[in-house]
Amino acid sequence: MINPMLAMLNQQFMAGCVYGQQGMQAEQFGNAVAAAQLYDQASTCIQQCMFMAQQSGVPVPENVHFTAALANFNSFRIKSVLGWGPMAWASLNQALMAINQAIILNPNQFQYHAFAGTTLLAMGDLPEAERALTSAQRLNPADPWTQYMLAFLYSLRGKTSVANQIYAPLQQMAPNLPPIPSVSPPTGGSTQAGTNWTKTVGDIAEMLTKVFGAIGGFQSMMQW
Repeated sequence: MINPMLAMLNQQFMAGCVYGQQGMQAEQFGNAVAAAQLYDQASTCIQQCMFMAQQSGVPVPENVHFTAALANFNSFRIKSVLGWGPMAWASLNQALMAINQAIILNPNQFQYHAFAGTTLLAMGDLPEAERALTSAQRLNPADPWTQYMLAFLYSLRGKTSVANQIYAPLQQMAPNLPPIPSVSPPTGGSTQAGTNWTKTVGDIAEMLTKVFGAIGGFQSMMQW
């Protein structure tokens, strides 16, 4: 017999994933405001689901934490495009908290470390971003998302030759891969990450999803 609580949690979680899918569709049609709202609805729905589980003594699976992180990161990306700085920053913080929980539950999933590294890069925390991305690379040396982000990070730090060594094989894999952006990282730590910087990292994450499909969408997550 199916546990009624698990059935209810799964239904609630799937509803959050549907909001996330709708946000992706709105984004594809160029409706950024609707996309931001739908990603926020996805995040809220999933957070409520997690709260219900905790109140009922039901363990929250790692993929649920990851999906919450994904919803919040996508919300951050769109809000950065719209110039909603403070709200974008709040979503980014929520994304980091959620992905950290996923890593605690399963530290051997490279995708979680890669996503954490991307989030930390958006925050301007380059040392922690490098640690997370290096962990992802150790777990899966062939992951193109991790490789591009590491190339970007090394380029920021002036390690151009190292960045190029990482980037060249990726370009052979995907000839339409854009070059590494030439930007200056924020100064003064993560709290100083400016709108232009966060938008740049958000744009990179969107591009990598389109080119490699690395940190996938919500479709594959719809199971508690």
